[in-house]
Amino acid sequence: MYAGACLEDLAGQWFDQEVESPDRTIHHWTFEDLVCTLFVRFIHEASAQNAAEKYNKTRYSSERGALAFYNDMRCPAARMVQPLDYYSMRRKFINGLLLLLAEGVVKVCGISAEHLAMDQILVEVQKMESALKMISNHS
Repeated sequence: MYAGACLEDLAGQWFDQEVESPDRTIHHWTFEDLVCTLFVRFIHEASAQNAAEKYNKTRYSSERGALAFYNDMRCPAARMVQPLDYYSMRRKFINGLLLLLAEGVVKVCGISAEHLAMDQILVEVQKMESALKMISNHS
């Protein structure tokens, strides 16, 4: 009963219908079953949606660099319901770089999402990033 008193909105309505209603399907709920069902029904869905939104909003920052951008992408991607394929991650990474940096690694280094592993792409992007910083510091 205490758990039901703490729930609000959709979770509270669900509790009233599924746990306390006289015509409920499951007549004897254990606390563990209740918590697990609430997690699957509400929390898991919400956290997966948040992960997808966070992944989609991830942007490259020249102050933080390529490695931070990659890590910012990787963490929410790991929490998504449908795991991303490696190709999609590589494409988002390359396409999310600053235009000058992306053009540099694609044209000069021959980097492509289709043909290299992420760790190789990351190394080449970091090299190009360092070279561009050196050039801009000497200008």
